[in-house]
Amino acid sequence: MTTAEQRRQWIEALHAYRDDSERLFGLVASLANLLDRKLIIETMESVLGIAAVHDGDCIIFDDLAIRFGSDDRVKSVFRTIDGSGSDGTRAD
Repeated sequence: MTTAEQRRQWIEALHAYRDDSERLFGLVASLANLLDRKLIIETMESVLGIAAVHDGDCIIFDDLAIRFGSDDRVKSVFRTIDGSGSDGTRAD
């Protein structure tokens, strides 16, 4: 059984993760309005330190994915459930 202190630490960690995720999605949304596909991918690899996995119109960065439309503009940003797009390599 967990103590009240352990539960508090877990809740704080979840809040910090959510805040980081929201900032990351905001970054991607900003990039989508300003940059082309190649530059977005290069920027995400640099920021995340993860090599992109190309899967058709979708670019996967471990558990984060960006889908591009036929015009190479960002169509959607989403989280993957199992991280199946990761090949375990790092961009650095």
